[in-house]
Amino acid sequence: MDKYTVFNTINSIMKDKYNYTLLFSDEVKTLICKYDCEKMHKIISILYANRKSDEEYVKKNIASVEKESNRTMGFCI
Repeated sequence: MDKYTVFNTINSIMKDKYNYTLLFSDEVKTLICKYDCEKMHKIISILYANRKSDEEYVKKNIASVEKESNRTMGFCI
């Protein structure tokens, strides 16, 4: 699956879960889509939980997620 498709799928799931939509700039989407689907999910989950999607906040959270170990999610196969 294309990374942007995975991003949109995760974003749609989070939008339904939290009942609001975060707007992501193209730069933020590009930053998030550099990672595998598990890390994308963790990053987007953090952003929705804190209701922030600005570039500096995303970079800070990406740094924290990069330190964690990898695990494969089902829809990334």
